[in-house]
Amino acid sequence: MALSKAAGFSETGPVREMNQDRIGILESEKAGLYLIADGMGGHDHGEKASEAVLASVQLWWIRNQDTAEPSGAVMASLEEMLQDAGRKIRKDTPADKIRGTTVVLLYIRNNSYLLMTCGDSRCYLIQHRFFRTKVLRLSTDDVNPASGKLTQALGVHSEVSLRVSRGHVTRGDTLFLCTDGVYKCLGEQNLTDFFRNNRTQSAEVLSRGIKSTLSSMDPKDNYSAVVVTV
Repeated sequence: MALSKAAGFSETGPVREMNQDRIGILESEKAGLYLIADGMGGHDHGEKASEAVLASVQLWWIRNQDTAEPSGAVMASLEEMLQDAGRKIRKDTPADKIRGTTVVLLYIRNNSYLLMTCGDSRCYLIQHRFFRTKVLRLSTDDVNPASGKLTQALGVHSEVSLRVSRGHVTRGDTLFLCTDGVYKCLGEQNLTDFFRNNRTQSAEVLSRGIKSTLSSMDPKDNYSAVVVTV
């Protein structure tokens, strides 16, 4: 049985006046539930949207943390929870406004994971095999390639098409959840190099290292991440 351990950060950055990101790290002896939510900037109170998702995820965890493997029933329950959160966000948004948030939700129990995403926040899987490091992007951005704008965000519409994937992890793997403020600043090659050079470090050390690197790069957005080691 593989157990996960996580650490993370959520920073306003030197440019933005407010942090509209939220992260969630919920762990028991048997399972872990991890969240990245990036409230939409330039619209109505993105921080309220990301906060609403975090509250829903925390309530789900209280009720379901002793649940079984990431099965179809668990997947349906998590999806229903996120859709309900999106509907609540929409209900609480003034009629002439837009309010929404990206979501990356990762559930791990034993050697199995369940991933749900909406928007352009990301999840990467880092595998260390025979002294080689491979960084795989598990998520797909919901972004219009022509305009660069989001095509989906929780709360903008009454329902979203969540991207769902399931898989397995092994001892030594790392999962990295982050907002666009992280990967747009660092770049995927820098991320790969960082994890290759710190392959034996704990989640806490990895989190501190990435946060320190970002803070020295003068990021132009809020930046938030969760590092999960198996």
